[in-house]
Formats: sequence, C-alpha cells, structure tokens
Amino acid sequence: MKPEKINISELSKKMPILNSIDLNLCVGCKATKLLCGISYCPLLKALDLYPSTDRKIETVNKDGSMFGLTPQIFVGSNGYPRVLSGPMTSLGSDNVSLASKPSQWTELSFKEIIDIRFNLIRGKQSTYIKKDNIASARIHEKLQEITLSSKLVEVEGKFSQLSNFDFTVAPDTQPMGPSGFLQKFDITSNPAIPKKVDSIINDELQSKEQIFELYNSKFDIYYLQGILSSGSTGLKDNAKIVPTRWSITATDDMIGKELIPRLKYLPTISTIELRQGDILGNYYTVILLPGDYTFENIEAWIPGNIFSLQSTKPSIVIDREGFKAKEIYKGKSKYSKQAGGYYAARLPLLEHLIKRQRQAKVLIIREITPEYLIPVGVWEVREGIKMTCEKKPILFDTKDELILYLKDKIHLPIINYVNMSFNFTKPSLEDFF
Repeated sequence: MKPEKINISELSKKMPILNSIDLNLCVGCKATKLLCGISYCPLLKALDLYPSTDRKIETVNKDGSMFGLTPQIFVGSNGYPRVLSGPMTSLGSDNVSLASKPSQWTELSFKEIIDIRFNLIRGKQSTYIKKDNIASARIHEKLQEITLSSKLVEVEGKFSQLSNFDFTVAPDTQPMGPSGFLQKFDITSNPAIPKKVDSIINDELQSKEQIFELYNSKFDIYYLQGILSSGSTGLKDNAKIVPTRWSITATDDMIGKELIPRLKYLPTISTIELRQGDILGNYYTVILLPGDYTFENIEAWIPGNIFSLQSTKPSIVIDREGFKAKEIYKGKSKYSKQAGGYYAARLPLLEHLIKRQRQAKVLIIREITPEYLIPVGVWEVREGIKMTCEKKPILFDTKDELILYLKDKIHLPIINYVNMSFNFTKPSLEDFF
C-alpha cells in the first residue's frame, strides 16, 4: 500500500543500514548508480509496498507449477552479458492486459498501479544475451514470441525456487511484483504476430531502422520497447536480447533522433506558449519559445520526496541539446546525466511539434514533490509530458510576462530555472563549440 507519508525514521527501523548511508547521495543516484556502495537500494527495499499476498500465493501450485497469460517479458541487467530473463505471467485474471500498458495508468493511484503490477510473477532463467547455444536460442525464441504477439499468449512453467513475493520499484522500469527461478517454461497458445511486424523484423536492417518503421506504422511505444528487449530487431548475426531498462531509453532515443531532423525546415512558432500539467506528484511546465529547435529539460527534486528525504534544499539538474554544433538537429551526442527521464520527456515533445509542423526552443521543467511517494518508471514522464502538451496553451508576447505569470504557478522560484536556461539567457553558439 502507498504510505501516507514517507518517514526516514520508520524506514531506518526496517532497514538499519540506512543509518550509515549519506542519504544526500540518493537524489543523484535514484537507485540506479548505487553511489552508497551497496549492491541494492536499501531505501527502496525499506518501503512497505506489499499488497495482501495470501490470494496471490495460492495461484501458484505447491509443486511450483504455474499457468497464465503473459503480457510482457523482463530482461535484467545484473551480470551482463549473462542476464536473468523470462516471462511476466499473470497470477490471476484481473487487469492482465492493463499491466503492460502504462499509457492507461495516468488516472490511477500509486496503490492501483502496485496492485496491477503485483499480479504478475516474473520468471527468471539465466541466459547469454546472444544465442550462444541451443538452450539460449530456445529462450530467446520464446521471449520473442511473447513480445511480438499482438494478443496475450498463455505460458506454463515450473519454478525451481519461488521468491518471498517482494515488490520492486525503480526510477526507470515499471514496478515489479514477485519473482522466481524457472526450471522451464513453454508457450501453450499461438502468438498473433501482425503481418507488418513480421515483414519489418525479417528485413536485414539495423534495429533503429526497424523500430522507426514500426513507430511510423503506429505501433505502441511500449510494444516497441518489448520487441527491442527480446532481441527481435537488428541484423540477425548481431541479434541479442537487451535489458529492459536499457531498451526503454534506447527506444525513446532512437525514435527521437529520427524525428529531430524533420524539424529543420519547419517554420517556428510565432509567440511564447506555456502549458502545465501533473501526474503522481510530478508537476510539469512546458515552455515553447519562437526560434530554431533546441531542447532543455530541468529536473527539480524538492525536499521530502523519496530520493530527497534528508535534503534541506532542492536539487536542480538541467540537461540540453541543440546548442553545440554537432548536436544541431541531430540530438544529444552524449548520454544524459538525467538518464532515461530526459529521453522520455523529449519524445512526446517532439511528437507534439511534428504534429503541428512547427519547431521551437523548448524548456521543460519537472518538479518532483513529496507527493511522489515511490518511483514508478519513466513512463510517468513520457505520459505526463504527452498530457501536458495536449492542453490549450497560455500565450505571452514577452519572456518577462511569462516569468511574472509563473511566479505563483510553480513550486520553486521561476528565476532559478530561468537563470539556468540557455534559451532565456541567449548565449552565442560559438561559446559551445
């Protein structure tokens, strides 16, 4: 269940090791870099997130056998290039298809998201990222059938070891329910692979070309992430499964970098536009300014949220593209210090501009408040920006008018963000060669 309030003292009682950690590292780590030197995030492990498990446990037979619909797969990154991968199979019949469709979670509470995701059990088998032997090839093929199918497939298997039904959250991937090591698993229904998908993935093309072709054919972004993760794309001799968290960011980035050059010869917007929206304690301010495309994304972690429990002042990080010569209409050349959230924010913004056939200077401000009780994955950023871009804009003639308006429409003083933004301070291009 979601906690009413995150209390570091209570968390420390559950996980005493928190008392010996500098929690000021957390906002820069977000459970991904493990800056504390521990092999897992003790902060997230201490959260009391578990729904009632009695009914769920009974759905797996005492001998470890299980059977159910499987809406997606999961590929881990620990131990890469030998990783744990397998199907995520429903423990019941409730909301099975919804479990893999974050685009339909935008009106759900933390508790509702947890309940839906806890209904999936993650099967794990060790395999190499490439088909290095017959056993690996068989696992890869089954993972691909699951992700390529446009309808849910049925899977049966047997666990050699069940987990204690933990619930896992992370800043980049969707929440994960219980897991167990599989002796084996098999697909017991026929997958339905769309003809268009079958045709494209069987072409000898690079992954980015295939993913963009499928994107242009209107296949869902979350479907494409799964396809990439299962090793279904790319030149066959180089095909490999991709850790889920990497495939999410790679899909956003590949599509984004294909869209950016399309902006080059589009007319710019004619006036300043402001849109604001929120989801799960994240508040978004999207500012579009007349001019050639540049992109800036600000993350402001306000004290009191899950990764800033001991902070006394906000942690504000900005990242950008389009100001260096090698990045103009090409996208970011180095991996963002904001990790997957940067690319998840950029994609729906680019889609908004392409749909309008306009370009603009872009500043996105994401304020993460204490209402953000647990990390649920970068889907929240992607869907939050998408919803915000769909709102009717408030128009301004000058930046000064915009700044004045935002003084009481934003959590932190707007001047903090303005002073960080190249789009507001107007440095010359030569300064960044």
